[in-house]
Amino acid sequence: MKAAIEDALAKAGRVATDVAMLVAGIAGYESEADDAWIIPFTDLPGLHCPKLHLNDSDIAHAGALQNRPGIIAIAGTGTMIMGINEYGRRIRNSDYHQYAYSAAIFASE
Repeated sequence: MKAAIEDALAKAGRVATDVAMLVAGIAGYESEADDAWIIPFTDLPGLHCPKLHLNDSDIAHAGALQNRPGIIAIAGTGTMIMGINEYGRRIRNSDYHQYAYSAAIFASE
């Protein structure tokens, strides 16, 4: 993640002190309790702006549906399905204790 941030800054012709806010979507981020392992991913020298860490499904939903009601699915090593209903409630497949079969294979090896 640090390399991606540094690359984005370089391509924009900016330095870390120019950043007003960082928003990072990270797989596996579920709550502030995850900050212990998340914060080092975005801890760059000179980057002293406010930082908002989110689950990558929140970022995908915002990009695809602009946080309007709808469902997105992210598939890879595992699968994340996230939706926002007409009342603004975010619902993920993990809310129903569902996870991808491929994750079960990796966990059992």
